[in-house]
Amino acid sequence: MGTIVLLILVWIAVGVLVFTQRLRRFVSLSMSLLCLAISLTLTLALLLIVESRQRTSIVRQMEKRGETIAAHLAVVSTKSLLTYNFVTLEQDAEKTAQERDVLYTIILDRDSRVAVYSGHDEKQGMVLPDAVSQHAAQASTRLIQYVPHTKGAAEHYDLDSGVFVVSHVG
Repeated sequence: MGTIVLLILVWIAVGVLVFTQRLRRFVSLSMSLLCLAISLTLTLALLLIVESRQRTSIVRQMEKRGETIAAHLAVVSTKSLLTYNFVTLEQDAEKTAQERDVLYTIILDRDSRVAVYSGHDEKQGMVLPDAVSQHAAQASTRLIQYVPHTKGAAEHYDLDSGVFVVSHVG
């Protein structure tokens, strides 16, 4: 009978050792998986933050470049607008439209009609009906509009720079 009790105690001891080993492995595996999950989450969050900041920086630089190009075109085209020199306006618009990252150039007259539309001579004299063009025509200051992807056109930013001639009589 003592042998049976001894065998039972040995069996219980082995069971406890096996259980504690499995428990340690389970805890170790759980901790490892938890650390891996935390590391992956932090890495993903960091990547999203960096990507967002880089996108913001790229958009800001693009806006500055676009504002510079639009301001330059406004300055160059002022005299041609005042003298109704559409040939020079068209040359300036086409030259600007050939700049890197410029999709198109539109110059509107004082009646919000198309004076020049780079690559689209057929639109001269028209009032453009789309919302982006309407906002641009009504703007009294520099305007930057985000234009989402549409059928036939990629997403882009529309930058508008007005030319306002003030005359003083006196």
